[in-house]
Amino acid sequence: MKAWLITWDWIGDSAALADVLAGILNPRKSASRVAEIVEFLYYRCYANADELATFAKDRRRLPYKAETDFNSRIRCGHNPLLHAEQVFDLVVETDPESGLEIVSWHTYPVYAPFEEGPRKVHDGQRHRLKRRLAGPLSHEAMWDRAKGRFKDKFGNPESAEAAPNSRVDRSARSEF
Repeated sequence: MKAWLITWDWIGDSAALADVLAGILNPRKSASRVAEIVEFLYYRCYANADELATFAKDRRRLPYKAETDFNSRIRCGHNPLLHAEQVFDLVVETDPESGLEIVSWHTYPVYAPFEEGPRKVHDGQRHRLKRRLAGPLSHEAMWDRAKGRFKDKFGNPESAEAAPNSRVDRSARSEF
């Protein structure tokens, strides 16, 4: 299936979230509409009601606006931040042993603008992640700042019991 896939990314344990997956949208939505949704998802998680009302009244007040690159990939936020891109061969399966969802997809090739026209700079890639949670998507923080370690229900993402590929490889992403 084709879709817009929205995922969280972060740098360092202190910004780690319970779920890499933030949303899946109809592929026919325009990049500008998806950018609005990505901004809403980001600020729904990190802004209070007064800030949300201010941003609704005057979008220029947003500290992080969604940015769209040459390939219509979208980024919004700081750390953590949201990424949205169109993907194909999206499959969501349930692991029969753990009951957790396994999500796999292919990304499209990445192009860069050149004087003579767009040129492919990176092939599309196959991705796979196993969600740490069963049930609805979550933006819950995994890191317990007071204790300086991962919350008990999430374990250590570097250990054997952690979900494999719980982070999405961003090496194919070009700079925005």
